[in-house]
This record gives sequence, C-alpha cells and structure tokens, in this order.
Amino acid sequence: MIDVMFFLLVTFMLASLSMQSLNSIAVNLPKGNAESMEHQEPITLTVTHDSKIFIDKTPTRSTNSRSCSSRCSRPTTWAWW
Repeated sequence: MIDVMFFLLVTFMLASLSMQSLNSIAVNLPKGNAESMEHQEPITLTVTHDSKIFIDKTPTRSTNSRSCSSRCSRPTTWAWW
C-alpha cells in the first residue's frame, strides 16, 4: 500500500512540475576577475586532559602563541581530549 502511495505522490509531483511554465528573463551576469583561492592545509591544535599541547600531532612544550606564528595563518581546527 505504501509503494502505491509513493508512486502516486511522485506521479503528481512530476505532473505538477510539468504544468509549470517558467517565463523567466535571461540575465547576463558580469564576469569576475578575482584571483582563484589557494588551498591551505589546516593545522590541528590538540590539548589533552593532562594539559599537553600538540600542533599537527607534534608535541610542543611552548605555551607562547608566537611560536607558531608562521603556521597560524592557516585555518585551525581545535580538538580537546
């Protein structure tokens, strides 16, 4: 019974879509001249329950945020364990 109802539903949906007349206006959109974006690998910062810090699965002892300033320009994923 459910398969018959599903068939009827799909049939009426397709029939109603075929009855629609889309009188739309063609639009000429301008072309952009922006540079393509460069893909950057995100870094992962992990802090364990015993306060150990890992940057991209590499243990680090520094709590100074300037120590990774060259890597911090990339998107960052935070993980708390």
